[in-house]
Amino acid sequence: MAAASEGDPLSALCRLPTPLVHIEDGLLSRRGVDLWLKLEGESHPQFGGNKLRKLAPNLELALRSGAHRVIAFGIGRSTFLFAVASACRELGLQSVGIVEESRHSARALARLRALGMELIDVPSAVYRRAAPMGRVDLVRAKVPDGYVLPEGGSNPTGIANCGAIVREIDIDVDLITTPMGTGGTLAGLALGAAGRARVLGFTALQGQDYDVDRVHRFTEAAGGEDPRNWDVCLDYHSRQLPDMRVRSFMRAFQQAHGIELDTRYNGKSMYGLWDLIERGEIARGTRVVAVHTGGLETGENRLPPEAEIEHRVPARRTYRARLARKVVRVARRR
Repeated sequence: MAAASEGDPLSALCRLPTPLVHIEDGLLSRRGVDLWLKLEGESHPQFGGNKLRKLAPNLELALRSGAHRVIAFGIGRSTFLFAVASACRELGLQSVGIVEESRHSARALARLRALGMELIDVPSAVYRRAAPMGRVDLVRAKVPDGYVLPEGGSNPTGIANCGAIVREIDIDVDLITTPMGTGGTLAGLALGAAGRARVLGFTALQGQDYDVDRVHRFTEAAGGEDPRNWDVCLDYHSRQLPDMRVRSFMRAFQQAHGIELDTRYNGKSMYGLWDLIERGEIARGTRVVAVHTGGLETGENRLPPEAEIEHRVPARRTYRARLARKVVRVARRR
């Protein structure tokens, strides 16, 4: 998205470029890996992150088209829906969230309503068919007219703007990493890094059931051609709170580097990257830029005290990292 002119209501939404910070650590020195973090959460004090990269150009189009309402798909705890509701309130737009029914999202849904978002609950089966492409026509409930955004804001406009993250990186880079939800950010990074670097995405919520080919479809829709410079790692996902190893890593990382990681996305992806480096899967001499996508703005994805976790997490293991394997299982484009 081009820089907004002074007085443009969108100019206050994005504080760009986001910071690029160097990480120094004994493990990195031993393995000969140069690591930098791109802090996307700094793009806005309340709802920054990769979702704002996808949202901002779409809001610009909505305003230009004269739309008064933005309609977005998401689960109740979605940080994307939170960003949509917050940004629309700032811009004086109405917002509607088409959300997957969930008994675990009462607090998140109340927060969205407090921001002025109208919510339409749909059954999970309907949501799964409609959300990826923003298919309002599949929703049985009456949906008002407006500018429609699919789940995660991953339409061609939003995906293409994620390439700006790469263009802001003013150092040579070999590998860019990111956590993944829909895969839109990975696709945009791949387009932005074409001819410059490889991009590795860590699935946060899905493993074998993740549709890897979706990233291929995203890159073609947003860029016309898949640069085939991306990979997907399926080994560090969890639908629940990460296990003790990951939580311990997250606490140690924040203590050592002063950077907080969220439990839903960045904690898992950074742990995965650290594990790959430790096991020698990232070659010596590689310069890595890890995109920190935010995810802390609602507070729900912050790592709670361990004593609190012990009372709410089942004793069974909820995390399935294959740490004993010598070679990480990575799904590559054929």
